[in-house]
Amino acid sequence: MKTKIFPRSFVMLFILLAITMLFAPRTYAKTSKDVIQIKTLVLTDRTNKRMQPEIFHALTDGANRLNKTDKDKIKFKFTVFNPYLASPTANKPFAKQQRRIMNLLNKSVSTVQTIDEEMPINQDLFTNILAYIKKNPYSNLAALQEEINTIIPRYNFIIIESTGATVIHPIFYNKKVNNVEVGYATTDDIKDTLYGLFVLDAALKNKKPVLGFCHGAQLAYLHAGGTLGRHVPYTVEQPNIVKGATYARNNPHGGEVESWQIDAMLNSRDLNDRTVYSENKYPLPKQIHAVVHKGETMKKYLSKDFNHTLAMEGPAPKLIEVFSYHPLSQNSSAAQRQYELTPKEVAKYNEEYPRLDAASIKKFKKTMHQRKIVDAFLYKSILGFQYHPQYTYGTLDTSDVFQYIIKSLLKQEINKEKQLKN
Repeated sequence: MKTKIFPRSFVMLFILLAITMLFAPRTYAKTSKDVIQIKTLVLTDRTNKRMQPEIFHALTDGANRLNKTDKDKIKFKFTVFNPYLASPTANKPFAKQQRRIMNLLNKSVSTVQTIDEEMPINQDLFTNILAYIKKNPYSNLAALQEEINTIIPRYNFIIIESTGATVIHPIFYNKKVNNVEVGYATTDDIKDTLYGLFVLDAALKNKKPVLGFCHGAQLAYLHAGGTLGRHVPYTVEQPNIVKGATYARNNPHGGEVESWQIDAMLNSRDLNDRTVYSENKYPLPKQIHAVVHKGETMKKYLSKDFNHTLAMEGPAPKLIEVFSYHPLSQNSSAAQRQYELTPKEVAKYNEEYPRLDAASIKKFKKTMHQRKIVDAFLYKSILGFQYHPQYTYGTLDTSDVFQYIIKSLLKQEINKEKQLKN
């Protein structure tokens, strides 16, 4: 049987076509295969098996909006990281790895406490933990760090969510604290803080973008060398609850009257029902405006929702680029006092919110002492928000926050693709 031989000219044409296709610039978004997929690792509260639906909606809806107008398409693929709730029987590699991490966390708490006890009082605990790992490369802490270091390179993007049960343990930011159980901070909070800081450390080394809300932002601020301070002191005897501390004022930007209260946390929600989000109107940070509304001069506003135990106190560390300050930053200054309600306005407001009166306002001001408080920042590749734009996504121009995040991710991935070609 004779073998058919293709003409030499046909073979040369085929080779030329193959070379052309290989080196031709890639054009995104023409087919489903050209969509840029963002593999996203989500660190949740230790009680949650799934990511916050508000964050999922804000990112996927934001991506869909962008995909309608932009030639470069983007799609998120989310993976939840929560070693507390990793299946005890699942044989998948990631489930097994999370179980190993949980085991190492359990074994590391006593070592963290010992490091804290032995270090000079003016030094940072996490810095000393990293130094301990260098000296003890076969320790449980070293093994824990290595496990996390192997996870982060698999992803394009990391999210550290706001939390309910989880708090940053004061052993990491309060030099006077050494106890494992203090106030409502527990052993689990040492574990949460520890692996959160390891994740941030690995993300920065791998130049991975990170988005932190509330708890995640506080972790990043701490990692950068920032100071965290509580609104309500930790005590063993008391349940860390302030009673009768409420406040209201006119919004400086013409929005609705702001209402604030301090109990175990500082929050800006409805005084009668804290599950109701209030509208707190503040300018969109100029860094976000410049990307999302390039060349436009019209002011844009977002709604800031707060519900937090810790304040990211100023002055900010050198590596932090402050996007904005908390609405109550230096709240007793003359600039802030001009927006306070008159006694007549307080009396009128009291009809709807009986908990608000002159005595409650006085108590609030005493608890909320004067200090600079950062509420949004950029730290290298980490974007942190003390407030929750995912909860107020549809209010004012808050969705622009997520357009900024998505555009930044898209730009980074396209630049990576160009570097690979070069």
